[in-house]
Amino acid sequence: MGEVFGYIRVSPGSLSMRLQFDELRAISRDHISYFETASRTGPRPAFRQMLGRLQAGDVVLVSRLHMLGRSVHELIDTVETLARRSVIIRSLHEDLDTSTDRGRAFLRDIAWLKEFERDLVHDAAASGVVAARRAGRVGGRPRKITADQERMVVLMRARGDLSVTQIAAALGLGRSTVYRAINRARM
Repeated sequence: MGEVFGYIRVSPGSLSMRLQFDELRAISRDHISYFETASRTGPRPAFRQMLGRLQAGDVVLVSRLHMLGRSVHELIDTVETLARRSVIIRSLHEDLDTSTDRGRAFLRDIAWLKEFERDLVHDAAASGVVAARRAGRVGGRPRKITADQERMVVLMRARGDLSVTQIAAALGLGRSTVYRAINRARM
């Protein structure tokens, strides 16, 4: 087992820092150096500093698992990141130790939840696309060129006496739009 890193996170004005510190100190006499007051969305410099020092076999010790993330999504990402780096997580309140069989099962459950969430997002997006198409909407950015302008581009280019820049200027289009119209006509 490597170095033990105690991590304490408290909300501004909270009195729980001393409580967390005492809980961690009761378990580990190692130096508990990473604590911070964190907002819901602001940076967590002590957490980033701890992540930079962690090596395979090190232990991150927290009083409660939710200290590792400010949202479920962030918590899952953090747990996965630490697992990939072979860092052990010990959470006192949840009696979790990822170096045990039960802890590794927890990591598999986290991975399953992450995959399940990806599937839900993918299914919802696909359903939205199907519904939009049924309603007559097509995805993507609206075209900058009308069908009449596209025919004009093709005719002007076929005459051969105007450059793409001149055609674009004459029709009030961008050069890339003219190039796309020409390429579509070739197909």
